[in-house]
Amino acid sequence: MNTVKKLFKYVILLIVFYIITDGLIWLATYQNRQIQTVSYSILTKSPVIAVEDCETSSVRVRISGTIQNDTKELIDKCYLRFDLFDENTIQVATEYKEIKYLNVDEKLKFNEEFSYKNISSIEISLVNEKK
Repeated sequence: MNTVKKLFKYVILLIVFYIITDGLIWLATYQNRQIQTVSYSILTKSPVIAVEDCETSSVRVRISGTIQNDTKELIDKCYLRFDLFDENTIQVATEYKEIKYLNVDEKLKFNEEFSYKNISSIEISLVNEKK
């Protein structure tokens, strides 16, 4: 009878420990779940870049969309350039996504995630080389 009571106490302590731990983890990661949309501008007219989703939390930026080659020639070895700005329009970083080739009328999806804080706007362009 005494060992059953001890076992019951340990099980209750384990459940309480789990609840407290889960609550503290939820509180610690709460700010990462507050997602806001980010303004963006596309500086390239051709090929067509379409952004489907552009959002930020306090610690990361996620942008997804498509790029479609509407020119009548193969695009070879280029980069999607993402210029990230804070709320004071100061450039925080520049990131690149390599595009090895893009056939005529081909549509390519992109989904990029960057770890930067307090990003409020993004400029997207297509460049031939990294700078």
